[in-house]
Amino acid sequence: MAHILGADFYRGTMQTETTKYGETMGTGTGLFAVGAAIAIVALIVATRSKWNWRKFAVPSLAIFVGVFAIGGASIWAWDWYSNRPTKQSELWDVKIGDTVKDVRFKRGIPAKEDVPESGLSYDYVADEMNATVRFKNEKVRGVILHGANVNSVHFLQGIGIGGHSKEITERFGSDVVITSSRSGLKRLYAYPQYQIFFGLGTDKVEIFGIYDPTYPVPIKFAEDEEK
Repeated sequence: MAHILGADFYRGTMQTETTKYGETMGTGTGLFAVGAAIAIVALIVATRSKWNWRKFAVPSLAIFVGVFAIGGASIWAWDWYSNRPTKQSELWDVKIGDTVKDVRFKRGIPAKEDVPESGLSYDYVADEMNATVRFKNEKVRGVILHGANVNSVHFLQGIGIGGHSKEITERFGSDVVITSSRSGLKRLYAYPQYQIFFGLGTDKVEIFGIYDPTYPVPIKFAEDEEK
C-alpha cells in the first residue's frame, strides 16, 4: 500500500549538512573592502609626517582600486563556481545505486516497508522529518525528504521546504520537466540533468529528492493514481 504526504497529494511517501547558498558574495566583498580601506587610512596617518602623500595619492589610489577589483572578482568567481548547480547522487547519506543492505546499514530498520508495483519502498521517520527510499531491482533509485522540519536538517542545493517555483528556475534554469496533477493544484519540477526534483503545492516546495533519471521520478500524484 502506498502512503500519502499531507492532504493526499503525493503517492509513494510516508505521513544533514547542506546550507543555503548565495550569501558568501556580499559578506566577503564587504569585509574585504572595509579591511582594505582601514589599512590605507592607518598607513596615511602613520606616515603623513614623513611622506608626501600628494605625490603618492594617484598611484596609491590606482593600486587600491586594482587590488579591490581583482579581489572582488576572485571572490565572485569562487562564489559562482562553488554554488553552481551540480548533479546530485546522494541525499540523507543514501546514494543512488546503494543496495538494500547498504541502506539498512546506513539508516537502520525502516518504520514501514512497502512493495508496490513500482518496487520496494522504505519509509523512515528521523531527525523530525520523513524520508522515503525507493528501490528498483534492489538498488536505490530515489530518495525523498518531506515534513515540516526538513529545513532544520537539509536544503537541496539551496532550495528548501517552502521555496517557490521562481527560486527553483532561477537557480537551476528553465530546462525543467514539469508535470501537473489532474486538479492543477500540484506540480513536480524535475531536473534529470541534476538528478533532482521538487514537489510543489500553492507554489511552495512541499517535498524534494534525488532520483536515477533512467527511471521516472519516484513519486506520483495521489489523485492521478486513483482515476
